[in-house]
Amino acid sequence: MTESRAAGRLRVLPRVLASRLSPRRKPAQPKRVLIAHHLLLGDVVMLAPLLAKLR
Repeated sequence: MTESRAAGRLRVLPRVLASRLSPRRKPAQPKRVLIAHHLLLGDVVMLAPLLAKLR
């Protein structure tokens, strides 16, 4: 089991290093934001400042 994990990690490692060393691109401006309707109270409290900023 550990051999298969090691092989998988060795395959992923070059990609991780390449992504960490390359400069980050600025994300594009979002055109739309999807808001889920079935939210709990904590979700609404955390989303309120985000929605206020988007307006």
